[in-house]
Amino acid sequence: MDQILNQLGELVLGSVPTMILFILLVAAYGTLVRRPLDRVLAERRARTSGAVERARAAIAKAESDDTGTAVNGGTLPPFTRGQMVPEFEQAVLSQPLGKVSAPVKTKFGYHIILVEDRTSKTFEEAKPELEKQVKPGLVREAMDKLEKQTPVTLDDAYFGPVIGSGTLSPAHPPVPSPAK
Repeated sequence: MDQILNQLGELVLGSVPTMILFILLVAAYGTLVRRPLDRVLAERRARTSGAVERARAAIAKAESDDTGTAVNGGTLPPFTRGQMVPEFEQAVLSQPLGKVSAPVKTKFGYHIILVEDRTSKTFEEAKPELEKQVKPGLVREAMDKLEKQTPVTLDDAYFGPVIGSGTLSPAHPPVPSPAK
């Protein structure tokens, strides 16, 4: 047992200089290599951020026949289902975020699509718009139902005779025709 402890002690004591050297190398790497590398990478990121977006916008301005979106670098405002032609809408909805599509042909020409964001409204956000769309139809349905359920009859005693019906009640003598 003593022999094993002696060997273990020699191993640990022999590795102390190696451990110190390792710690010094890690510290030197952090100071001499890692910090300058991080600084250079941060500078390059800052210089190149947005380069792809600027290039895409420049191409759209130079090449697009659509004057409405070319001035915005080809960017469309957000839209909902049913606002675009079906071919374009289908391509947008099936396109993964951040991926550039193959050219899509519509009756307006060819389009290259990059979907950057998809959003949807919560029910509470969409509720006023839905009410505005649904209420007129509900009112019309209710009016139609009332008309079918309630037959309209005119009471001659209250309203007088229907003009042109040929019948006049004794309370309403014939009106003389105007002199010609």
